[in-house]
Amino acid sequence: MKFDKLEYTGKKPYHDRLAATHWQPGDTKLVPEAVARKLLRFVEFSRAPATQQQADQLQLEAQQGQQAQQPDTSDQQDDAALQQAHAAQQQADQLQLEERAATESMLLTIEGMDKGALAEYAAKYEVKLDARKGEAKMRAEVANLIEQFGAR
Repeated sequence: MKFDKLEYTGKKPYHDRLAATHWQPGDTKLVPEAVARKLLRFVEFSRAPATQQQADQLQLEAQQGQQAQQPDTSDQQDDAALQQAHAAQQQADQLQLEERAATESMLLTIEGMDKGALAEYAAKYEVKLDARKGEAKMRAEVANLIEQFGAR
């Protein structure tokens, strides 16, 4: 796989979804050749100077050579970091499941509320519902609030 070195000359931070990279003004990064062709369509991107590109390629190869010569302690550190990241991801997933369960529970609860209860519950979100609306419309508005901001 070939890589091209691109330079971002834009004024604002940019996130491209093609290579999943974040670009700050003045950044220079290696990207796959296919992605580089797509990014070069934009005025903000240009190829890095060839001499700099060759020097960076040599530096990249030297770093890879040094990594091959280093002992396996980095693998152990990587495994520990991977396990830590996996545990953090599991914890985040659990919190997300609990939040979704609370939201679903509240959505079921509002199905049994009358107009007054719906208006009171909407007040928790600092929204004043018009009592002249139908109960179904009020229920839909409260459901939207719950979906948007979570259960309170």
